[in-house]
Formats: sequence, structure tokens, C-alpha cells
Amino acid sequence: MSTNLNIEPRVRSLVSYLDEIEFGIVQIPSFQRDYVWSRDDIKDLFDSIKNRYPIGSVLFWKPEFTIGPNKEKIGSYYINENKETIYILDGFQRLSTLFGCLTNPNKTNLRRDMKEWEDYFKIFYDLEDEAFVYLRPKGTPLPWQVPLYILMNSSDFRQYARREFEKVSDEDKIETYYDRADKLSRILLEYQIASIDINNATIEEAVEIFSRVNNKGQDISFDWMANALSIKEGFRFGTEIDNLIEDLKQYNFEKIDRNLLFRCIQSSFGKLYIDNPKIEVLARREDFSEVTKYTIPKIKQAVKFLFEELLVLESKLLPYNIQLIFIMDFFKKIEDPSPEQLEKLKTWFWVTSYANYFTIYSLANHRRAYEHFHLFLEGKVDDPVYNDTVTLKFSVADFPDKISMGSVRAKSLTLFLLNYSNGFEPVNADEVFGYKLQKIYTSLVVPENFIPVIQRANEELSAGRLEPGKLKSKELSLWIAQSRGQDLEHYFVSGEMATDKTLSDLSEFLRIRKLMIMNVERDFVEAMDMDYGSGNYMYLYSEDEPPF
Repeated sequence: MSTNLNIEPRVRSLVSYLDEIEFGIVQIPSFQRDYVWSRDDIKDLFDSIKNRYPIGSVLFWKPEFTIGPNKEKIGSYYINENKETIYILDGFQRLSTLFGCLTNPNKTNLRRDMKEWEDYFKIFYDLEDEAFVYLRPKGTPLPWQVPLYILMNSSDFRQYARREFEKVSDEDKIETYYDRADKLSRILLEYQIASIDINNATIEEAVEIFSRVNNKGQDISFDWMANALSIKEGFRFGTEIDNLIEDLKQYNFEKIDRNLLFRCIQSSFGKLYIDNPKIEVLARREDFSEVTKYTIPKIKQAVKFLFEELLVLESKLLPYNIQLIFIMDFFKKIEDPSPEQLEKLKTWFWVTSYANYFTIYSLANHRRAYEHFHLFLEGKVDDPVYNDTVTLKFSVADFPDKISMGSVRAKSLTLFLLNYSNGFEPVNADEVFGYKLQKIYTSLVVPENFIPVIQRANEELSAGRLEPGKLKSKELSLWIAQSRGQDLEHYFVSGEMATDKTLSDLSEFLRIRKLMIMNVERDFVEAMDMDYGSGNYMYLYSEDEPPF
């Protein structure tokens, strides 16, 4: 912990926050996300203030170091710089809303983005309905619809009212409008907001404090932190990650954990960091930007390999996030891998998936596995799979009782079914856009009731291929009956199973299909010198039917 760290809670008026922003004391670090609130969000905030509800505290940060260029705008206004700078760590959306809506554009010297101001911050208070409203484009406000910023100054409001209220003939209404405007004006001018000022903190300390006080439980990703420390001319780490995620959309990996992408880049420096990110040390390296730019294409290559060669057709199907780091390192180290090396990488993937490899092993063994994998990449060992007890085979967990994307075993089975349906052949990302889990019977969620179907562009309902665009889950058993099982073996459906009699016996159909899947799956894993697991064998050779 920094010896100079100081945390100071304060409660100040809303007006004082607006003044500090206008004077340039409050700045927005470049790694802060953009303004994302909608008009409804804005109206909700002012409704809360109008009702004197708390809107949450604001977290400010004054770091020990300069963190580089800042964002230019707060609430559509281009803000000036000030030597006494503090940064908004949490509360940017709220403060940007307040400053954008409550700053009188006719009384400030700050430039503004007119379109953004018109779209979001030009809000009115309707004194008739006592509601915050936006006008239609090019709409003219009614006399009792007052720009909200006018209420921040009694003199401004009186001038506005004298000009507009004369259009209202009902004297009682005018008096009511004055009373309502005065009431809201007092609330705005007297409204208090709490802040927590973090002084002289490292970025990791600031983030730790943020995580503890943030009432929404938001996490700050590692790349968000690294971005604060690594901004250089022409390089923003957060932007690099954003662009990478955009590129990964082609492989349905756009929802991948940003921290995993950071770990991939971190591993490029020769060490697997699992429990301690060492963000400050990494981001301040002179070669950080250079290594990042070199590594990102390798991450894309690894994701492409997962998608096309192993049919990991979306990020949720990846059994372990850490597998991406290993595979990325493979392509970083071996730029032109041989077919034999690629087959060994595939075997490594299947073994680590089916063996619950990164669950059964401790963090220390994760590092040993990583070091062993690199020995393979350097040609010093022949097998990329690390086994701390070479006399003991890896064992496959029991057949899952449901398909869940939170289960490594269920993901492994789903990937096996996808690959088997395609003859363990690769696919082309330009022709395949994902997969769909089809149910044979609508009422059950057991794995043997699902058929994972590869979604291909312009696919036709022929040769046993299921067209996701036209086929619905409830139709699958009927379609199997109509096909009589012709060319459905790749989905573990035989002609004998596709008879009306067998299909009508739900338990029998699924029992037979489960046995078919397990027999082929057993052969698949045993070919990789794995033990299929005692629980699986018990079912394979049991005469009892499973409960459905």
C-alpha cells in the first residue's frame, strides 16, 4: 500500500461539483467509458433529485503520477485543464448529466458539441405537469416549459418568467408556476452529493477501493487499469482491446472476458500470471505497446483455430478460459506449425477439457503445466500435456445430467457432438455462423435429448442436415420420424430408432441414444489414453434404465 495514501469522504453541494468541472479541476481520464445514458436515465436522475432521494456517492482519484491525455468533454462541453486535477473514477455518467443539463450555455465560455447537447442535455421542466421533458426536434417550448438550467439562477428564471408567463392569461396558473419553479430551484441549489476522494493512490489501490464501495458491484477489467498507465502517442491499450473484440465477433467471441485477453497479452512476456496481475509493472514496460500489437493477431489466430478446427463456435463453449492462453502461445511460438503439431494441439485441447484439467490441478500445477507446454513448443518434449503422476491416466467425469454452459463436462460433450456430426472435419468461418441446441422432445433437458446443430449459411434440409432457420425444437422428433433415420447416424440416431414405435417410447429412445453417444465417446477418449471413468462404465454395462 502506498505510504501517502489518503482517503477523504466529503459532502458538498451539487453546485460546487458543477463549478469544479467548469474550472477544469475535475477531469475524465481517457480510459473512462463514453457517455452511455439514455434520455430516460437522465429523467430518472432528476426525478430522484426532485424527490430528494440520494443518487449515490462519487469517487474521485488523485493519483501519484500523470496518467496521460484526458477525455475532452463532460456533458457535451469541452472542458479546460487545470493544474489541480482530480479524476472521476466512478460517477461520470451522473456528473456528466448534471453538468450538461444544468450549465447555462449562454453564461459559460466553454465550447459544446451542439448535436450532443440537443440530443441529451437540452431538457425542460414542465411546470404544469411537474415533469422533466424533452421537446420534439425543432419544437417550441410552451410558456410553462422551462429549460432546466434556468432554474439554477433565480435572476435568470425571473427574466425568463417575465418574458414567457405574460403569454399565460390565468393569473392563478402563473402564481402556481412561480411556486413550483421556486421549489425545484431550491432543491437543486441545496442538493448535497457525497464524494470519496482517493489521494496519492496507485491505480490498483484505487480500483480495490472502487470495488468495495461501488453499489452495483461493478468490476474494473485489467485492461481498464493498464490503459491508465500505458497511454502513449498513438497507443491506447483499451482501444486495442476494443478493436480486438470487434474482430472476434466473426467467431462469436465478442463476449469473451476482457481480463482473459489481458492475460493472453501478459503471458507474452514469458510468465503465466493467475493470482496476481502485476498490472503496474507490466503496463509501464517500455515494450508494452510493441508486444501488445504483436500478440493481438496471435489471439485472433487462436480463436480462429478454436472455431474452425475444434468447433468452439462461441466463447461460452470454451471449456476453460486459460486454454486460450496456451493456444495463443502455440501460434506465437510456432508460426508455421506442421499437421502433426496441430494434431497434438488438438489432442491437448481434448485431454485438458475432458480431464477437468484446470479444475483438478492447483495454481502451482497450472504453472508447471504452462512451463511443460512451452517445453513442447521448444521441441524439448513430445507431449504437450503435463501429468504430475505419469503412472496415472487422466479420468473423464461422469456423463452430465444436463447441458449447462457452466459445466466443463457438458461443454466437452457438446463439442464432441458438434465435431462428430461434422466427421471431425474443420469448418470455414465464412460459411458457418454458429450452432443451435435442438431438442428432440420438448419436455426434457437431459443431454441425450439435445442435438447440437452447426448453423451454416444457405443450408438446406437434406442429407440429414437440420436447417436451424426453419426447424424448431418441437418439430425435431417428428422430422426424425419422417426421415426414418436416413443419414442421421452423425446425430446418433439410427434407422431402427427412427421408427414410430421407438420414437413414441421416450425413455427407450433416449436410453439407446445415450448408449450410442457414450460408446463412441469412450472410444474417442480412450484413443487419447484416458480412462472413461468408473461412473460411465457402470451405466454402459447396466441393465437398468435411467430415470427420466
